[in-house]
Amino acid sequence: MNKNKISNMLKQKITEEIFQSYTRQGFGRLLKSEIDLIMFDFSLKMIFLETKQEYFIDNELNYFTINKQDLYELSKKLKITESKIIGYIEQIGLLKGLLDDKMGLKSFKQLLLIQKQDKNYIEKGYLTVQISNKLVKQFIEAKITSLGYQVEYGNNKELIIVNLSILLKIFDINTDNFKNWIIKQKELFSDTDLRDELNKKDFDIKEIGIEASKTILSKLVGKSSDVLVDSFVEFIK
Repeated sequence: MNKNKISNMLKQKITEEIFQSYTRQGFGRLLKSEIDLIMFDFSLKMIFLETKQEYFIDNELNYFTINKQDLYELSKKLKITESKIIGYIEQIGLLKGLLDDKMGLKSFKQLLLIQKQDKNYIEKGYLTVQISNKLVKQFIEAKITSLGYQVEYGNNKELIIVNLSILLKIFDINTDNFKNWIIKQKELFSDTDLRDELNKKDFDIKEIGIEASKTILSKLVGKSSDVLVDSFVEFIK
C-alpha cells in the first residue's frame, strides 16, 4: 500500500465531496451535520492510514474492522465520546452503503478465525461469535433474519449463536460443495455414520440434523486451541 498516494487521493476526494455538497443545495445552505460527517470520515481514514493500514480494502476504510480499543483511541484523538463515534460510524455505514457482503463477510470470517469456541455450545451443535463492532453485528443480524431465522444471543447481546446450517447459508455455501469438502477432509472426518448421512439423496445443508451438526462442529474446532480449523475458514471464504 502506497501511503502517500492514498493520502493525496483522500485529500483530493474530500475537497470534491465538500464542493459537491455545497453546490448541490446552494452555497451557504449546507448543514453542519453533513460537514461533520464528511470530516469524520476523512479524519478516520487519515488516522488509520498512519496506524492500521490493514483496515483498508481497495483504498477504502473498512468500518467493520473497528473494535472497542479503536473506539477508545479515537475518542482520545478526536476529543469526543465513544458513543458519538459509534453514531457517526452508523450514519456513514447507511449513507455510503458500507453494509455490503464483501466487507461484512470478510470481517465476520476474521472473527470466526480468531475467537475461541465454547465447548458447551459446540456440544449442542452451535457456534458462537462475539461481535463488538455494531456495524458487523447489524450486518449479521440482518443476514440471519433475511434467511428466515430468528437471531439467537448468548449471555449478552454481543454474543450471537448460530447453528451449522445458518452459518453455511450466511456464506452462501451450497449442499454439493459442502459434501465434497467434507469428503476431502479425511483426517478430520472418519465417522462412517456422518458419511452415510452426507451420502443420502435428500441431504440438504438447510436441514442438517442436530447430531450431524454436533459431530461436524466437534471436528471443526481444533482440540488444542478451541478455534475453528483454518481449512474450514478458508472453505467458507
